[in-house]
Amino acid sequence: AHRPCLSFRSTRNECPDCQAVLQVSKTRTKTVHTLHLGGFTAQETLLHCDRCPNPTVYASEELSRLVPAGSTFGYDVVIFVGKALFLRHRRAEEIIQELRLRNVRLSASEVAYLGKRFVVHLAWAHRQSAPRLKQAMRAQGGYILHLDATCEAGPPMLMSSLDSISEIVLGNVKIPSEKTEEIIPFLEEIKARYGMPLA
Repeated sequence: AHRPCLSFRSTRNECPDCQAVLQVSKTRTKTVHTLHLGGFTAQETLLHCDRCPNPTVYASEELSRLVPAGSTFGYDVVIFVGKALFLRHRRAEEIIQELRLRNVRLSASEVAYLGKRFVVHLAWAHRQSAPRLKQAMRAQGGYILHLDATCEAGPPMLMSSLDSISEIVLGNVKIPSEKTEEIIPFLEEIKARYGMPLA
């Protein structure tokens, strides 16, 4: 019935440039929803150095690990929605009901938005993992590139590539057709990211 109010501030106490004690810049509040707490009010104290000419504002590292900047829903809620949509094939109404039991309330349009956000976060995490994936495939002797495109009824189609040995997805791209000039840039990107395939 009453949302808890939790305080957050940076763990940093000193300016990394001049070692002066950081001062309070301002305090801001926002409503946050996470799976483990439900809805709560986050009261964040922002710090800055009042000696440096162009001071950096230091936000709470803990809060930024819980929820993306500019969002009220935590990463765990985004992941829950994404998995529910794309792995468990749940409809928006079902997801809303499941989250309501965890004290997280959202609308059908927010479910759709968080589903898109999940895809963006997943794509970004995948791109950041490219060096480790390349290393893992190199350790197993290389990779065999497999390509396939799917379409529902006409363009655009989704072309996916994966390593046939490990079955790791290497990349996806929307293309208007399977013409050579559409596929070449995608293949060049895969080659630049992971090296030359064995086959």
